[in-house]
Amino acid sequence: MDLVAKVERHIREERLLQEGEMIVVAVSGGPDSATLLHILCLLSEKWRWNLVVAHVDHRFRGEESEREARFVERWAESLGLPCEIGKIDVPAHMASSGKNAQVAARELRYAFLHRVAEQYGAQAIALAHHADDQAETMLMRLIQGTGPSGLVGIPVRRVEKKVELIRPLLRIYKSEIMQYCAERRLDYCVDSSNLERKYFRNRVRLDLMPQLQKLNPRIALSLNRLAEAMRAEDDYLAREADRVFAQIVTTSESACRFEKADFLKLHLALQRRLLRRVFGFVAGEPNPGDFTRIELIRSAVTREHPPNLSLDLGGGLRLTREYGTVTLRRERKAEPAAFDYPVADVPFALAIPEAGADVSFALLNGEA
Repeated sequence: MDLVAKVERHIREERLLQEGEMIVVAVSGGPDSATLLHILCLLSEKWRWNLVVAHVDHRFRGEESEREARFVERWAESLGLPCEIGKIDVPAHMASSGKNAQVAARELRYAFLHRVAEQYGAQAIALAHHADDQAETMLMRLIQGTGPSGLVGIPVRRVEKKVELIRPLLRIYKSEIMQYCAERRLDYCVDSSNLERKYFRNRVRLDLMPQLQKLNPRIALSLNRLAEAMRAEDDYLAREADRVFAQIVTTSESACRFEKADFLKLHLALQRRLLRRVFGFVAGEPNPGDFTRIELIRSAVTREHPPNLSLDLGGGLRLTREYGTVTLRRERKAEPAAFDYPVADVPFALAIPEAGADVSFALLNGEA
């Protein structure tokens, strides 16, 4: 099947886009995003899409980055498409946030793409991640440690800030992309940083994947199938956890409460999912703790003795079990109390803001 038709079928099957939508296309200038933009342009007449090109200059590679920005700008102009170029200061964000280069760059890049989407009233942001990116992500997560939810890999679509992030090439392999560029004679840029082994992903791509391909030439396909299977199972368990949460958990603004007897009736997998759901609700975190923390909580809930317990989970969270009732709550920080501190023979008022409370001394005749 022709690659354009293959991508269009994927868009239809996953309902990634609708007719007449405004789409921000993230274009780095490399072969992946060049292929994405070219295919969406070919399909846009049929689907009546309005496209806007968005490119980010991370200022990591000096003149090379500037050349890529000019290349994307000229190409968009030749296609008659609006183009937005974002220049982001990754080193400054790293210094202020303490995050590494890749995380800092990703945060600023997505923030820029969302600004462009808001500016143009776009319903979707199209990203050029492909099947080999998916395979690498699966390996990275396995190496670093992950659970079933991590094995869903890169999502083909997700909503962020009321805009769909979509990946029309996620079932397309790099070899197909390179062949498409050759057949269509598409120009593209080569990012020299993709060869730097200081980045974890590059070491997986350049060193680990070739070794695994010697053991299984279809390793990338196997990892993509695993992600596909885990995505469906993860979605099922997530829905079951939501159903059980609504059935047995009582919530307040800062706490969740349920009965131990109801919890023990659940399958082990659903117990863990429910605890992640409860922890996430109380902590207000999208990623509610690792396996070790969840198992600590589960053990505290299910053990027989002692009948009553109180467990500090850190971060202002506390688990209590009073006979058959389990409560996970977020504790409020105690306000520092005002206090008097006697100081003799000082004929004026003294304020000490560093003490963490309003501390003042009304001093008269040597008495506090």
